[in-house]
Amino acid sequence: MTPERRPVVHEGHFVHRGARLVFDDAGEGPLAVYAHGGFVSQAVEDRMGLFDWAPVLRAGRRLVRYDARAHGRSTGGPSPSEYTYPSLADDLLALLDHLGAGRAVDAMGASMGCGSVLHAAVREPDRFSRLVMLIPPTAWTTREAYARANRSAAETVTREGPGAWLAGSPQEPHTGRRG
Repeated sequence: MTPERRPVVHEGHFVHRGARLVFDDAGEGPLAVYAHGGFVSQAVEDRMGLFDWAPVLRAGRRLVRYDARAHGRSTGGPSPSEYTYPSLADDLLALLDHLGAGRAVDAMGASMGCGSVLHAAVREPDRFSRLVMLIPPTAWTTREAYARANRSAAETVTREGPGAWLAGSPQEPHTGRRG
């Protein structure tokens, strides 16, 4: 989104299970939340042109985007158990509690964010009115293909840092081709 079209965004945060979780809040109207994919953050998606606030705000919605645990401006600990889908769903539900969401919300997730949203919605379906999934984990052809791609990404991040993984055009989940 170009700077002149960027909405007025208010940053907020809350602490949940030892992590400081940061979110951006814009617009007015019924609440919609957005959960980003793994190895990225709101800022990365904005810089890469992967997210446009305009359609949601034009629809008269309040949009909250948050940086998942240990992504972007949010903190997280060293335990792998903090980064399971059920754990990330706990964070999303805590965000809704923090925001005082008194009615069901629309939720959008991209990749890893889909897992967070789906687990939260299965656990507490009355808190969600609609779900939008972009590249959900179920899009992978097999669990083995998903595990291989994640192993490869994890090895690259460990060896060279997350920037190298993002710059290296990760493997396309459906075909296995480089992107």
